Amino acid sequence: GGPSMGADVPSDRVHDPDGELAELADLIDGQHTVIVTGCLTCPVFLRGYPTIEAVARDYSDKGVRFFFLYKTLAHPENDGYIQPLTIEERAMHVAEAREKLKTTIPWIYDTMDNSAKAALGGMPNSEILFSPDGKVLYTQQWSDAAQLRPTLAGILGDVEDPTEPADLDLPSFSMRRAGRGSGFVERVRVDEILSPILVRASEDDLPYYVKLRAEADSDLLTTGTG
Repeated sequence: GGPSMGADVPSDRVHDPDGELAELADLIDGQHTVIVTGCLTCPVFLRGYPTIEAVARDYSDKGVRFFFLYKTLAHPENDGYIQPLTIEERAMHVAEAREKLKTTIPWIYDTMDNSAKAALGGMPNSEILFSPDGKVLYTQQWSDAAQLRPTLAGILGDVEDPTEPADLDLPSFSMRRAGRGSGFVERVRVDEILSPILVRASEDDLPYYVKLRAEADSDLLTTGTG
């Protein structure tokens, strides 16, 4: 999925680094632009983001813009992070990511319908390079700095003394996976086929989390009563 080579930047909107709604095209603003999707529960993103930071350090001076796009969680409950129910809660995740990962690349974040994630391929850690006029020049379903760096070099030239991720002194940490650490309720194992039922959150001044195991008979799922 995602835009094909040469396609226009999607028209979807995201929250910019200041939290304001903006179209993806507005963020490009006449510059080569790299967008890498990620979140606090994606092991692939967490392992690889220092390599993107290293590329950004080398190519920002050449006029390339970089953004991390925070989207729906890849693995809810990893490290205790719960899927946000409101855009305010997603913004709290972004603030946590900025502080915890010590990133210098600006963070933007998806709207609650996750349209930008879908438009950019729907993967937990995709990577797309746009031209200054908003055309797709390069895309990967999984972010890969080893492919991104030579792609940028082919367009803008090599850099002397390329930055290594170790040069950035970014934090290292291990992830506590859902259901494997202390403090988690033991998971219920079932043999039946389960179907999701829509749950709508009511408004509240404080963030809250609910994990529901709902059971329903087939009549409820097919007719609405049961």
